[in-house]
Amino acid sequence: MGCAKQATMPPKTTPNVVNTVPNTVNKVEETAFEKSISSKGTWIIAVTKNLTINKDLAVDGVYKNDKNVVQRKITLFSLDKAKNKTSKFTLTVPKLIINSPQTSIEYGTFKGDLYVSANNFKLVDTIVEGNVYFTTNEAKSTFKMDAKSKVTGKQELATNPMVSTVVAFEKAISSKGTSAIALTKNLTTDKDLVVDGDIKMIKTL
Repeated sequence: MGCAKQATMPPKTTPNVVNTVPNTVNKVEETAFEKSISSKGTWIIAVTKNLTINKDLAVDGVYKNDKNVVQRKITLFSLDKAKNKTSKFTLTVPKLIINSPQTSIEYGTFKGDLYVSANNFKLVDTIVEGNVYFTTNEAKSTFKMDAKSKVTGKQELATNPMVSTVVAFEKAISSKGTSAIALTKNLTTDKDLVVDGDIKMIKTL
């Protein structure tokens, strides 16, 4: 009798690192970053050089870190062999929508506007050169940033929250949502939904 063929185990996944290869074409870097922050990406995304993307993006999906705790992290720095931070980088995106819970942006600069739909968004030693708009009251009340972080623009509820997931849409139409919701792509759900709450109009952005 012949021997049964042994199943091949898939390789162990590692956190995505944008631009680890010198002289990478910018389009490739954009694609790598987009995949990393998508619902099919990884829990930690390390940007290792200044990166500019000229279109709106969304951080989607629910991820757990190495300790099996829900977390999503975008880091904007490099390390030496002793794991000391050697450089900080700038990520430029016109609008970055945060849909993943427990997301943080750490140790760098973000240029553009952040639209936060998820709870417990955090800035760690990061400067935001732009505005932070929250699509729900809960997202706003759970937002944190440390003493080294700074937002140069506004921090307020968005009149027209940028919604790209069913979960974000459900939050936006709830009693803790906002008066208007702007979809950024087609959405489909098999759940019955209710537009709830007495939401007052707020000023236009």
